[in-house]
Amino acid sequence: MRLAVESIEQCKAAIQQILSSRLFSEAPVQSKLLSFLAERSLAGTADELKEYSIGVELFSKRESYSPQSDPSVRVQTSRLRSRLEEYYRTEGIDSGTVIRLPKGSFNLVFEHRHTEPGAKSASEQAAAVVPRALESAKRVNWLRIAILTAFAVLVAAVAYEGFLVQQLKEEVQQSKLDPNVARLWQPLISSPRPLTLVVGMPLWMRLKGGYYRHISVSSPADIPDAAVVQNLFRFAGEKPDHLEYGFNGLGETVDAFLLGRLFLAARKPVTISRSNSLSWEDLRSQDVVLLGSSKANPHLRDMLILVNYRLVRGGIQVLHPAKGEPDWYRPTLNAREETVADYAIVARLPGIGGNGYITVLGAESTSGNWAAAELMTDPRQAAQLVSRMADRQGNLPEFFELILRAEFQSMVPVKINYVTHRVISRRPTPQ
Repeated sequence: MRLAVESIEQCKAAIQQILSSRLFSEAPVQSKLLSFLAERSLAGTADELKEYSIGVELFSKRESYSPQSDPSVRVQTSRLRSRLEEYYRTEGIDSGTVIRLPKGSFNLVFEHRHTEPGAKSASEQAAAVVPRALESAKRVNWLRIAILTAFAVLVAAVAYEGFLVQQLKEEVQQSKLDPNVARLWQPLISSPRPLTLVVGMPLWMRLKGGYYRHISVSSPADIPDAAVVQNLFRFAGEKPDHLEYGFNGLGETVDAFLLGRLFLAARKPVTISRSNSLSWEDLRSQDVVLLGSSKANPHLRDMLILVNYRLVRGGIQVLHPAKGEPDWYRPTLNAREETVADYAIVARLPGIGGNGYITVLGAESTSGNWAAAELMTDPRQAAQLVSRMADRQGNLPEFFELILRAEFQSMVPVKINYVTHRVISRRPTPQ
């Protein structure tokens, strides 16, 4: 039943109470969205809001932003709705004002919980159950025995249930998640921040004859300066009528599958996002795993977060070669100019401002990207990595950059070898 709230000030106080909670202090994006929707709802203008206006006004999207190809506003709205429900099940269980976000609407609904004078809150009532039972038991001896017996049985049942749940959890982890694989990913598995797998999505240009892509074009801004692409347009006598981030390589798809299966086994919630729809706000507030080449991951290209290497067109550039290390790691092509071997990089680095983690699995080729995920999820490969990367005390580095080499048959990795790795000291990623 929807009930009216007594004053706008009461609504604002309820919003502030939510924003100061532990649950929302860990979610800056949802807190920002809640504040925005609350302001519009209290002003009576929330019904005018659309996905596009929220994206542009709140999340600083470009005017060319399309909600059809970039679902980030819908994703964040859904997360806000779920977080509000969780808040009222936990920290806000005794709140006098309940705030809901109905599906299909950006207009917040404020409901007031009416209580009788002197009535106790839900938590107070729960806390008072045992004292009242004990007081009654003092007056009736047989009732006292029955209550204590029932209480003892309840405690034993709860304890046994907890033991079974813990035992089942351990069995699932032991049977489905290899211990060496778990060690490689432990920082992300144990992190309290949300985790997102970001699949690299290259830009495709639509001509009358179909879709066309060129490695020199990573974003619409690259098109005017791409000589090969401009020559093609002149030859075809037309320019693209549509730009789309709609397709990705097989390797990136396999990456998302292998890592999704890994985190499912680890009971770590994970979401998947396309690289072109990942906002800088998401990157700042979440742990992310960037999958694919720099040309398909604009954040990887623009941040330059790798310390010793650069993932660029033509291979992996070594910025600070170690003794005996080459200046470049380049792919190997056969007589038909097909990639038969390639290098890939796996890196885990501090997130923006030193908060959380940014993990990179990338290569110039889609098969190289596949090999990177295979290396980090296959138990046999993981065991070899742990033995190579662990220090004398058996500890793995929190931050590192690792190079691997893979050989392919029909684009499928058939041989994957560790090449080298560098331990990275903690330092904030540039903002």
